[in-house]
Amino acid sequence: MFYPKLTVPREIRKTLQAFGGLNRASRIGEGEMQGEENLSSHRYPLLCPRKSRVRRISGQNLRGLGWMDGPVYVTDNHIVVGGKIHPLTIGGTDEITILSMGSYLLFFHLGMYMSPSYLNTADPQDYGLVDNLIGFSTANVNLKMELCNREGTVYSVTPQSEPPASPSGGTLWLDGSGPLCLKQWDSGLKSWTAVADTYVKLSAPHLGDGFSRGDGVTLDGLTLPDGAVVNPCCTLTEVGDNFLIVPGILPRTTVQTRGVFRVLRQCPQLDYVVEAGNRLWGCRYGPSHKDGTLVNEIYACALGDFKNWNKFEGLSTDSYVASRGSQGPWTGAVTYQGRPVFFKANSMETVYPSSGGAHQISVANCRGPVPDSLAVCQEVLYYCTGREVVAYDGSYPKTVSQALGPLSCTKALAGALGDKLYLSIPGGLYVFDTALGIWHREDSPQIRHFAGDTNTLVFSTKDSIYEVEAGQEPVSWWAESGAFELATEHRQFLRRLLLRLRPSPGAWADVLVSYDDQETWHHVSHVQGDGSLITHQVVIFPRRCDHLRLRLEGHGQVEIYTLTRIYEQGSDTP
Repeated sequence: MFYPKLTVPREIRKTLQAFGGLNRASRIGEGEMQGEENLSSHRYPLLCPRKSRVRRISGQNLRGLGWMDGPVYVTDNHIVVGGKIHPLTIGGTDEITILSMGSYLLFFHLGMYMSPSYLNTADPQDYGLVDNLIGFSTANVNLKMELCNREGTVYSVTPQSEPPASPSGGTLWLDGSGPLCLKQWDSGLKSWTAVADTYVKLSAPHLGDGFSRGDGVTLDGLTLPDGAVVNPCCTLTEVGDNFLIVPGILPRTTVQTRGVFRVLRQCPQLDYVVEAGNRLWGCRYGPSHKDGTLVNEIYACALGDFKNWNKFEGLSTDSYVASRGSQGPWTGAVTYQGRPVFFKANSMETVYPSSGGAHQISVANCRGPVPDSLAVCQEVLYYCTGREVVAYDGSYPKTVSQALGPLSCTKALAGALGDKLYLSIPGGLYVFDTALGIWHREDSPQIRHFAGDTNTLVFSTKDSIYEVEAGQEPVSWWAESGAFELATEHRQFLRRLLLRLRPSPGAWADVLVSYDDQETWHHVSHVQGDGSLITHQVVIFPRRCDHLRLRLEGHGQVEIYTLTRIYEQGSDTP
């Protein structure tokens, strides 16, 4: 008697050789993950954890982070450069924005009416405040005003309606028959010629402290005699310890003994500031600190001179101010392709600097960023709009965050290293590989600032500074696949899994399964690493289900090369 031959159930093998990144859609591609933590694309197409970070600095209350040949940061009121505390201190308790301009570091209290600070990394003794104010009561300290030439030589003249009789070469006449005009006798032409430029010398003890020749200043409280002309917003022609020389004309030497006199060099209140073309460019939307009127402007300091934002002499090197017609507050600023770009919620304004000083501003209607989310990676500008992440290459922004699903955030921080964009938003730190077009999610550090250069990226939390992709310590990680849909006309079910992986010594990985959207994860296998490349067979006992999900989790460096799913065909009945 012979027993009947049994038909061996037919197996179906599906091997996954390339692992994509995070994808939160309801249906995702092979190798993509619906959830993950601490994975990276640096070994693509393998699935592996990210490189660890290194804590470079520990401090207290880190208020700002910048970069100049290494981290520069503000902790409490102290500035730390090159690992050493600088004598310059920072006031206030707000967040500090740090910029570099040549060998100088600038520290801004954005959104506040406080003077920026500066220090020269090439000359440790050159530091202080960008703003400078000298003020005093003229009843206590008299202010002397004299008509003079550019070098400060005082003219001894008084207004006369008629010219002096029998003038000789170089004789001066202060013509008072109309608006004051200083004239000089030209013996060759036998006529009076107007002196092109006249100046007023303001003298008082320590009046020139902190000022330099060429500073654009505001004179407040100056009481002039009749006929005198001095522009209250002017450029200092010459500066001494106890005097300032400014353009103007004066009928006679005058001593002011009443009122309060002030001379001020001031940076405008800024919401955002960037460096481009050896200038600082900033923007402001909101009430003016002077009279409360609405300010909606873009500014630039004088060429190569971050101290002067009110220097207007009709030169190409002047400061720059432009009132804007677009509504709403500014939401960000960045230097892109050598040009300063300013954003609002629904527009982008690009400044095209001109060597002649005739700067132009181009406005484009497009999605704007949430604050602090701008970063340039591989010559492309990326930012988060609050609902999505977009890439701007000079045309129009294009969405690149479809895999993350709809976002909802009002603030984000961004940095770049190589071809990777780092974006910190509520819910974690996300990394976009711009070359591969895939996203990964790391853990959730409470990042406050990004900084770095081409080869290094650092970020700060409340009390520490970390360098990314710089450590060797193992990290914990996990990944959850999408649903493996098993419901077919033949009711196939998953028989077993084959994982080909390389766990480093001491590293390990676990495999877990969830059936039919159950919240419970069933542990099915554990792999302990010894450093060799192995094929580990994970056996899953047959369980009929409509679909299942796979979870891989572990600790340390584990590289997964392939994942083979072996299905067995079942009956048509559930």
